[in-house]
Amino acid sequence: KTKNIDRAAFKDVDHIIHLSGAHIADKRWTAKRKIEIMSSRVDSAKLILE
Repeated sequence: KTKNIDRAAFKDVDHIIHLSGAHIADKRWTAKRKIEIMSSRVDSAKLILE
């Protein structure tokens, strides 16, 4: 997958509320699923910060 964000979208933005990530109620919380949930939030937040 390509991970790109248009930097122009953040022009004059002071705050960002990050609500994306894997759904927490879709599947059982196995060890693998917990990693998927955490990664989906952390990785996308890192992309926004870059």
